[in-house]
Amino acid sequence: MTDDLRPAPGSTPGGTRKPQPHPDTTECRYAYYSVLHQDPRFEEELQTLCKLKYPLLSRSPSPEETLAALNRQWDTPADIERAGAFARRWHLPRFHDSELWVALYLAPYGFRPRLRPFRDHLSLGLGNVHPPRIPSFPFNPNQRQATLLNRLTAQFKKELREQMEELQRHARTRWRPPHSRKRAELRRMATRLYLRAVRRQRWADIARAEGPGVTEHTVRTSVTEWARLLNVELPPSRIGRPPKRK
Repeated sequence: MTDDLRPAPGSTPGGTRKPQPHPDTTECRYAYYSVLHQDPRFEEELQTLCKLKYPLLSRSPSPEETLAALNRQWDTPADIERAGAFARRWHLPRFHDSELWVALYLAPYGFRPRLRPFRDHLSLGLGNVHPPRIPSFPFNPNQRQATLLNRLTAQFKKELREQMEELQRHARTRWRPPHSRKRAELRRMATRLYLRAVRRQRWADIARAEGPGVTEHTVRTSVTEWARLLNVELPPSRIGRPPKRK
């Protein structure tokens, strides 16, 4: 009798397991953020966080003040501490801190503070535009300047427009709202996660609120899986039977 030397499923012939691709959680984060924004306390605290980072948002700043604030490219230790506390308090997905910072950075530009998921990490600048360099050319003093300048300007504009359109196409691929057929189910799962992580409701209470046919085991399993995918910390579960009502 010989040993079975076939590699295990999901492993290489050498015996090591193949690296598993990281799941795309963009749609899950989109649903979770949407549920969070339905909480007035979340909206209020996010607005406060923006105003603490940019005090000028609490009043009508002058253009000079706005420009000075936008030119501030660093985050103070107090900014970082407050953002971290906010993320922990609202159980935001770990390893996606950039999505909170983008919401803060866009506030001075007039954007409503709102968390949005992106397919990958991004900085404030989605890309750089490189002005084309016009090569040297012979110039005949007797030639009309207007004709030459119009031709060069048209070429310059065309190349700049192509670069900006390419960056816009690239930016749109980073944003992925959920398909409509999945939206209801994703929102239901996100609501379960919110109720357990943020509101600290019991499994049985979450299942009961959804209606007949939803079991505590179903809620616990789905929330645990979502928390694992999004790296959201859950409150500890109590061990033992719940106390009897008197």
